[in-house]
This record gives sequence, structure tokens and C-alpha cells, in this order.
Amino acid sequence: MLYKNLKPLLNRHKNFLKFASIGSLGFLCDTASVYALKGLLGLYPATFLAYFIAATATWYFNRCWTYSHIIHKHSIIVQWFRFLVANSVGLALNRTTVVLLYSLSFFHTYPVVALAFGSVAGLFANFNFSSKLVFQSHEKASSPSSEINAIPTNTPSDPFL
Repeated sequence: MLYKNLKPLLNRHKNFLKFASIGSLGFLCDTASVYALKGLLGLYPATFLAYFIAATATWYFNRCWTYSHIIHKHSIIVQWFRFLVANSVGLALNRTTVVLLYSLSFFHTYPVVALAFGSVAGLFANFNFSSKLVFQSHEKASSPSSEINAIPTNTPSDPFL
């Protein structure tokens, strides 16, 4: 009964739920990178670099799973760059939240908590801008005849298919 009531809502928000799931993996990547790099670089530079590591991972997994139903009209490098630019608002929200929280001793001692708040702060902006500016290409054709007429930009030699 509950599933029957939730099914329309889940179908409507399927891409957001997938994007948020990938964002959770990005959070883990971000956190692991901060903890791995903070002894070498310091907390603030590690936090900055970790964002780009996590953003690259989330771009790749969103390309392969969340937005696998579209024909990608840009090369992987262009699309990755567009993802970083489109998510710059989310980056600002995320890292501003993190840096402000680092000013409190608890969050400086436990960066993972600040990173979690930062991830949530950037989630909605990142989803909206990614959907509209990065992964907005045409839907893949569903019938065999229209797939023949579609001209995909990905080639079999693309390792990110």
C-alpha cells in the first residue's frame, strides 16, 4: 500500500534521488580525500582539493547512472568542465558552509560533520544546474528506427560510455 502511494512520487523524482545517492558517494569521496590530505596540506587546502576529487567522481557516476538515458552531446572533457562550472554555485554554498563551521572547534576537530552540512547545502543547486546546463541533451530514442537516425557523439573508443 505504501509503495503504491509512493510510486508516482518516486517516478517524478527519480533523477533527483539518483543524483542525491551519487552525492552520498561524493560525500564519502570528499571526506576520505580531506582526511587523507589534511596531514600533508593542512585542513583548508585539503578541503579545497577534495572538492574537485569528489566533483570528478560524482560527475562520472551521474553521467553513467543518473543521466544514462540521454545522448551526451559534449565530449567528456567539455562535459566535466561544464559540470564543474555549473556546480560552482553549489561549491560556494558547500564550502562556505564548511569553512564557517570549521571556525567552531567541534567542526575543526571533526571535519566530517562540517562536510556533511556542506554537501546538503550544495545539493539542490548542483542538481538543478547539472540537469539544466550539463546533462540537458536529447533523450535517447526508444524505438529502433529513431535510434538509427540519432547521431550519438560517444564512440566505442570512449572509455566513459
